[in-house]
Amino acid sequence: MAHILNSSKYGEGHKVVLKPKLSNKLAVEMRKNGYKLGSSIFTITKKKVKPTISIELSANKTFELFIDHKKRIVQIFGNDMAFHNTFNHHGKGAGGKSETKVRTETKEIISLCVIREALEKGKKYDDDKAYDCLPKNLKQYYEDIYLSSAMAQLKAFRGFIGSFLKKSSLSGYLYERQQENLTRSLYKKAAELSGLQADNWNPADIWLIRKGFNMKRLLDSSSIGQLNIRLREALKNADLIGVSLKQVEAGKVGKVEIINNGKKQDVDKDFTFDTMQITDTFANATFFTKSLFGVRISYKSGVSLSVSLEGKNRNEAKFLGGIDAKAYPKYVADNYGYKLRNGSDVNLATDEKLAMKEMKEIFVKYPASKLSASNNIKNYGDVQSLYKRMDIYNKKRFCNITSYIYSYLIIPKNKFSDHMEWSFLTAKKISKEGGVYVLLK
Repeated sequence: MAHILNSSKYGEGHKVVLKPKLSNKLAVEMRKNGYKLGSSIFTITKKKVKPTISIELSANKTFELFIDHKKRIVQIFGNDMAFHNTFNHHGKGAGGKSETKVRTETKEIISLCVIREALEKGKKYDDDKAYDCLPKNLKQYYEDIYLSSAMAQLKAFRGFIGSFLKKSSLSGYLYERQQENLTRSLYKKAAELSGLQADNWNPADIWLIRKGFNMKRLLDSSSIGQLNIRLREALKNADLIGVSLKQVEAGKVGKVEIINNGKKQDVDKDFTFDTMQITDTFANATFFTKSLFGVRISYKSGVSLSVSLEGKNRNEAKFLGGIDAKAYPKYVADNYGYKLRNGSDVNLATDEKLAMKEMKEIFVKYPASKLSASNNIKNYGDVQSLYKRMDIYNKKRFCNITSYIYSYLIIPKNKFSDHMEWSFLTAKKISKEGGVYVLLK
């Protein structure tokens, strides 16, 4: 949805992408010129250049000039609505962890804008308004899916307003992202009382603060339990509302949950072990329970020796949430007396023998068909062969990740389900010490 025709906002270098669905006639025309629906990108040019291709969207004399992926100049005729129905704004391609951070920020700002403008002013956002609400440095990351996700989140949030807050509308609030302004002192207080990192206490991405609401009572709390009780009261009174945002995929309906609301969470899941998928390089392993919930064990980057854990549902591309890198080793040590290997402290002189012993025990307990989808790992002997071919760096990685696999599949013994329930609750940030928040997903 891109209102780009003769627009001063979208000048030289602005990119648009063909929509995945066009009229049959236009789709044929685009394919004839070598373009793919949903993926071909065009760059606007305002220079006086001679076109090599001419395409008519509608019977109008107005046009825009573009540069296509083959550096050809394309003159496209049509009215504003024709362009609007043919193109979406296109953001910069996805990249590594640093870009993940800015993309998350982009999504959160769009969701904040959509929810705020709808509730405070009764305005509905379109693609151009969503693009305009972003600061200049984030505009390049805009994607159409972020708006459709925000609209689905808004609909789910309206349901929360009616069913939980018992209100028909909600206005008169200040909006901010986590720790942006007023909530900075709240998170600081929670950290002082609990020792938890921000997201592990409350992963709310945006906060609604009723204008005139005084945070003093929250900040005067003497324990994390007291702070959480007062935060729940503030939510019930619609004074302070934390909202965690998970992207709603195209065509899906947004859902709402209230997490850490002081009631025992109903975890009706079968946490019996089902299967594990491990790579030939032992760079990551993901195992699932019969409930489809699983844990992905991996490394933070391609050059890291530090293991990270993330909760994951089998049939969903996105992760459920991170499992605290400090909390998990402590949980394992406190409950089972086992010390995990992690980071650069691994010592092959002693840890190699221990890791191979642990991996052998894993393959004795579970059939290989349950442990790997790889044709290269059919038994423990294959593991030994792969290990022998590794360099020192990857051998260290093997020793560390084996420790984590062992901590899940062997150490808990008959308490595997309890172990997985803890991981599930931690990934969803459900805990006695966690602050209440509204999850839109």
